[in-house]
Amino acid sequence: MSLTPSTLPPRTSDIIDGILAVPKERLPVGELLKGLHERAFGLAIILLVLPNCLPVPGIPYMSTVTGIPVLLLATQLFLGRSEPWLPGRIANWSAPRARLGRIWLKVRPGVVRVERLLRPRLIGMTEPSWERVWAAVIMLLAFILALPIPFANMLPAWGILLLSLGITERDGHVIIAGLVMTIIALCWVAALVLAGSYLAGMAGEAWLWLRTTLGI
Repeated sequence: MSLTPSTLPPRTSDIIDGILAVPKERLPVGELLKGLHERAFGLAIILLVLPNCLPVPGIPYMSTVTGIPVLLLATQLFLGRSEPWLPGRIANWSAPRARLGRIWLKVRPGVVRVERLLRPRLIGMTEPSWERVWAAVIMLLAFILALPIPFANMLPAWGILLLSLGITERDGHVIIAGLVMTIIALCWVAALVLAGSYLAGMAGEAWLWLRTTLGI
């Protein structure tokens, strides 16, 4: 039986539109998990990672407070849980809905463009056994996202976003794109860490020289 527009499952962007359209001042993380059914893991991860996909300031420690729940959800997906769960304190954490809405308006065009290309492809890559592999990759990216490393959030966030979209829509091509973004993100983070270590070493040497010169 062919699917008609009325029987097709709603797009990820439509679901996010509906969640952000509810007239509430703040959006609790736990609310993201309600009503998503079999796509709860992928959609919840997508919603949580969105604020990190653009360099938008104004929400302190956003990468940490969203990276930790993403890490927990990805771990549950890796372990084969059928429904997501978060501890009460994390589930009750909330962000200003209006600010998230502004971020979504900037990210939405890119998500919609990706959605137009989404369809079930390379289905074997979305089977449960492979899904756990992608969940492990998301766990790694979420761990990096939760770390307070300056300028290291956006690329891992896009890797998580693409992998989650691929899992949710059963599109192996998007999963491959997510893996490519993951490699880019890991290289970028490694470069940042090496650069930070080098600068810290130089600062230490400079301080040692200053102490020797001044006799302190």
